[in-house]
Amino acid sequence: MAGVYFGVGGRLELGWLAQQIAALPAASHWQALARVAMRDDLSALARELARSVLTSGNASAEPAPMIDAWQSERAAQLARCRQLQADLAPLQALDMPMLSVLLRELRALL
Repeated sequence: MAGVYFGVGGRLELGWLAQQIAALPAASHWQALARVAMRDDLSALARELARSVLTSGNASAEPAPMIDAWQSERAAQLARCRQLQADLAPLQALDMPMLSVLLRELRALL
């Protein structure tokens, strides 16, 4: 499970996304709560993505081939996620709406 969890997270750049969420400004109580909620949503999403990989293939296989097969079944959705990440990556400051849209696209992989 850990190999799949970290493998999917690495391929989908969930670490980068976590850094972007952590960097969001929290000038108000509500912004701070929203940032915590986004961080919790990302953690739950990472677990759900790993579970999706594990249930879609041979659980006794090595993580990389399992993730490859899972990704090939979701090529169109992955292309949208990667394009969105590519659009956001060069921006200096991301905001909650941008990251919310990316989280939504990643949820579509489930």
